[in-house]
Amino acid sequence: MNEQEKETAARTSWKYYNEIAAAGNKTDIPRRDALAKAMIRRHLKDENGDAAVACRKIHTTCQTRHEEKLDWVRNAWHQPDDEDTNNDWSPEQVEFSQSIRHKMSRWLGPHGRVCVLDYDDEGRCNFYHRLSIYTQGTRYDREGILYSASYMLEKAIACTERKSQGQQTQVNVVLDYRGANIRNKAQTLPISIALEVADLMKDHHPGRLWTMTLIDAPFLARLAWPLFRPFVNHIVDGGIKFVTGEKQILKTFGPKMCHYDRARNLDMNKFFQLPFDQTYEDVYGRELEY
Repeated sequence: MNEQEKETAARTSWKYYNEIAAAGNKTDIPRRDALAKAMIRRHLKDENGDAAVACRKIHTTCQTRHEEKLDWVRNAWHQPDDEDTNNDWSPEQVEFSQSIRHKMSRWLGPHGRVCVLDYDDEGRCNFYHRLSIYTQGTRYDREGILYSASYMLEKAIACTERKSQGQQTQVNVVLDYRGANIRNKAQTLPISIALEVADLMKDHHPGRLWTMTLIDAPFLARLAWPLFRPFVNHIVDGGIKFVTGEKQILKTFGPKMCHYDRARNLDMNKFFQLPFDQTYEDVYGRELEY
């Protein structure tokens, strides 16, 4: 890795990113190198020790973060006021962020299809996606979906880092099929876009997913599962769970299951005003309780 790539790799840590910004972008070399090595280890593990392939993917990841302006994506909902003396946003960043907010708002809707909700017992953030909200007439905006996925995954990683004080680096994915009908094309993401989201996680965030839990997955999803299992097992370290019925759901999630019931009516305007490294539970936890 060259010096720029080391810095890009280190800035995937939201804590480091903010510490460097507060220090006038003065690089903390030991801290930077430690975080860069952590990225190298994740890619090497993902590629079963193949250093050549891992290096190519690291270069691609760093390049993609620049091209897709992921630091701007992470900050998109926290544009400084015009009166803010620390406002160093360029006109280009302002325009880009306004566009991102529009695309994400149109895709996620007022109550959200995807959100960063709460944590498991070890401080890993739960990245929640409910599929029953997709209805007839849903517009599958590719950019809106990919930017939303990037934003939420980056946010979930940042929340895990803060909550666990750096002890954990992974997140959990919860797919809630309750009320969904995958026979209805309106409730199924186009395969091409779903694969792009999966590639985003596999290629640019290896080693970041701990578990994937599917709630009330329909029969067709279970039937097709053997086809997808090898791919999913490759990107999920802690295993995949299918939970069906109230008893299994409660056994898996315990009292926090009510969070996923309440998540059907989240106020996304409030959600996007949260600090980037805090979940809905961190600030509005009482709203998620019965």
